[in-house]
Formats: sequence, C-alpha cells, structure tokens
Amino acid sequence: MQLRAGRYRCICMLMPAADEIHMWYVRNQDANADAHLALLSADEKQRMARLQVASMRQQFVVTRASVRTILSFSFPEIAATDWVFDRNPWGRPGIANPEAKGRVSFNIAHTDGLIVIALSGSGEVGVDVERTSRETRALALADRYFSASEAAALRASASEDLHRHFLDLWTLKEAYIKACGKGLAMPLRSISFTLNDADLRVAFDEECADDPLRWQFWQLALGATHHVGLALVDAALPEVSLRCCSLIDLQPGPLEVPGIIRQSMRSQERMYSRTNLEP
Repeated sequence: MQLRAGRYRCICMLMPAADEIHMWYVRNQDANADAHLALLSADEKQRMARLQVASMRQQFVVTRASVRTILSFSFPEIAATDWVFDRNPWGRPGIANPEAKGRVSFNIAHTDGLIVIALSGSGEVGVDVERTSRETRALALADRYFSASEAAALRASASEDLHRHFLDLWTLKEAYIKACGKGLAMPLRSISFTLNDADLRVAFDEECADDPLRWQFWQLALGATHHVGLALVDAALPEVSLRCCSLIDLQPGPLEVPGIIRQSMRSQERMYSRTNLEP
C-alpha cells in the first residue's frame, strides 16, 4: 500500500471508488448561515437551537450542511435536503437512504475553524483533526489513555517535540475508534501506535483483540496549523488513493494538499498480548 502525492486531485462531484478515500476540508469562519441552515432537517435545526454557544451553533450548521452537500456530489439523484441519517448503538451517524446505504462510509471531525469530512468507497473510515496550537495536559492524558509503550515514548520525547508527538498519537487513536464506530466505549489503552520517521505500526492487546492487518492509517498535516489522523478498515485493499478538496460556501474550492507525515505498513505482525504494549 502506497500513497503518492502525485495522486491527489480535486474530486468534486465524483463518488469515491472502492480503492479511494475522499477528504474534504471546510473552513467555517465565513459561512453563509442562511444557505447552510436551509439544508438542515427539522431535527437538526432543533439540535442546533439547543446549543448555547454561538460558535458551536455555527459549526454544527456548517458541518451538517457540508455533509449533506458532499454526499449529494456522490449521489446527485438525492438532494442535499433529502438525506436521512441513523445512528448505531454507540452514536456513530450513518446513511439511512435505501439507495445509498452501504455504498459509502463517511466520518466527520472538527476543531476550531476547520471541519474534515472523509468518505470511503469500501471499508469504514475514521478521521480526527486537531489544531497544533491546542493546549493539552499531554503527560497526564497519556498516563490515563495511552498504552505503557506510548506513554514511555512520549516521556522520552524532547520537550519541543512532546506536544506534536502527543497530537500524533491522539489523532490516530481517535481515528481508529471512530472507524470502529464505538467511540470512547473502546479501551484506548488497548491500542498502541509506534511512530517512526515515515511509517507507523499498530498493536492491540487481548482486550481489544483486533488484527493490524485489517487496517490502514495515515497521518497528515494541513499546513502548520492542523494535524489529521485517518483510519480505514479493509484488509482487501493493497493500495488506497487519497483525494482531497476544499468546500467553500457549499461549492468545491481550491485543492488543499496535506503533507503526508507517515502511514502504516501492511506487513505488520499480529500482536495480541498485552506484553507487546509494554515499553
């Protein structure tokens, strides 16, 4: 599995092929509120109205309108206002429209000023995004949520690298549990990433009992301001193309090419013992 920078292109109104992930970047500061709000369902408008903070209301409206718009690029026979969504037992949203259900997987992540929406043409996809300027209690969070080997690697980081190293691990863990569809019901300490210069590896202990060979991961940088973690579960795909575009006022915008920090290697060993997660 390889991901080549030369294979990025703006995909605009195409449905992702079986071996593709489409990633859309939406910057929500200057959104046309009326145009976005008009696309939301009555339930979504009620959920938006319950939010107490204006910036959270705006982000919610832009996120929901963008998802609807992007899905209609892939399925032009379904108007953006006609999408129907359901949720799995852990709250992950999915497509309920019979003509599109099961044909594409999507996942959403957002942080201040930026929304990322990933679509997969085959397996379940998970994505997470964080601002590089986000303040964190990195070591305290690592002691609570990271495997022993991850926490040890973080503590061994140079002080100027500790924050970036923490976000690298956090976004990958978030992307994995979102692709699984169970959110924080997943035991984060049972998932362990090892980060090298250009690649990464994952291991699971017996509580998680997953198979690394089912998974592909990417770690991306959108300029100097945001880090993105991306996870795909589909053991049948030897190579995946990642295609990226931006959305501005519900229309495709300029291509935004993230830098590839590192990606997973398919030749991973199956590791289930908790001892594999120790430093």
